[in-house]
Amino acid sequence: ALSTLHSIWISIGLDQNEIEYEKSRLEQDIASVFTNFVNSTSNKLHLMEQEIEQTLNSHAKLLQAFHHNEDEVEAILHFQFEGTLKKKLQTVKENYDKFYIKCEKQIMTFKSIQSQLDEMFDRLGIIDKGEFAEIGDEDYSMERLNMYQKKLKEMKTEIQSRSEAMKEKKKAANELLEQLGEDFPTDILLIFDSDLITDESFKEVNNFIRDMEAEKEKRIKVMSVIANEIMRLWDLLEVKQSVRQKFLHAHSTLSHDEIESCQQELDRLRSIRNEKLPELILSQKKLIQSYYDYLQIAEIEIPQFDESDPERAFKLYEDVIVKLEAEKKKCSQYID
Repeated sequence: ALSTLHSIWISIGLDQNEIEYEKSRLEQDIASVFTNFVNSTSNKLHLMEQEIEQTLNSHAKLLQAFHHNEDEVEAILHFQFEGTLKKKLQTVKENYDKFYIKCEKQIMTFKSIQSQLDEMFDRLGIIDKGEFAEIGDEDYSMERLNMYQKKLKEMKTEIQSRSEAMKEKKKAANELLEQLGEDFPTDILLIFDSDLITDESFKEVNNFIRDMEAEKEKRIKVMSVIANEIMRLWDLLEVKQSVRQKFLHAHSTLSHDEIESCQQELDRLRSIRNEKLPELILSQKKLIQSYYDYLQIAEIEIPQFDESDPERAFKLYEDVIVKLEAEKKKCSQYID
């Protein structure tokens, strides 16, 4: 090959110095290619040795993660093999793969439980997961798996308990809103529809129910005052039972509209009463007299109020009747 190259140089017309220069360049190129080849082959050797070491370390680490004894671990780390690196790499890989297959089922069980726990932690709004934050690769032991399985069971129980509790909260809230004639606010409805069960969700719902219960009590007080006066005016004006029942059936909630409707009925009844005040005041006096007779206090004169203001006089007589009714109720067990 060199003689052929020399003939080419002669044909080109190179003199001896030029031919020597070209030979020098060729030798340098050959040396560079050889060096690169040696380096590349050496790198393959080092990579193979590195892969063997990494595989052995992974095997040893997996043994430790499954709590095998130190003798087994040391035996893997100091694995002796007579033969080529290629054969050694093949052998350590095969050994590792065989052991990993034995461990794979338990590792996958860990991963499955971790995935479920992560989802449950998120659903409960728990950020600090403690020792269940991640599986890692240092402990796949049966003891730890039992701990994970126990935690999974606890979390499932907690979620079921919270879900049932939230259902009860929704039922209670719905009953309150029906009584109040109100709709669910968007934020509270979102909690129920999304089945949120975080501490914050329970706090929001509990505050909402508390506010609705307070609102219910407030409306009950308002409605009681109105209802008591309506019934007293019904009695006073001798309103028929059928009319009363019809009104009561049409007013079964504590909504703002129904409270307003009751107030309008009260205003209407007051207007009718005011038109009949003189005769109603006369009826009041007769009723007071009947209570006096029942309570055997006839020696006390029936109170007389200025009737130039009939509405005021009616109210004063009404107050006397209320007191006498209470007294009659208290004394009836001794008199009757």
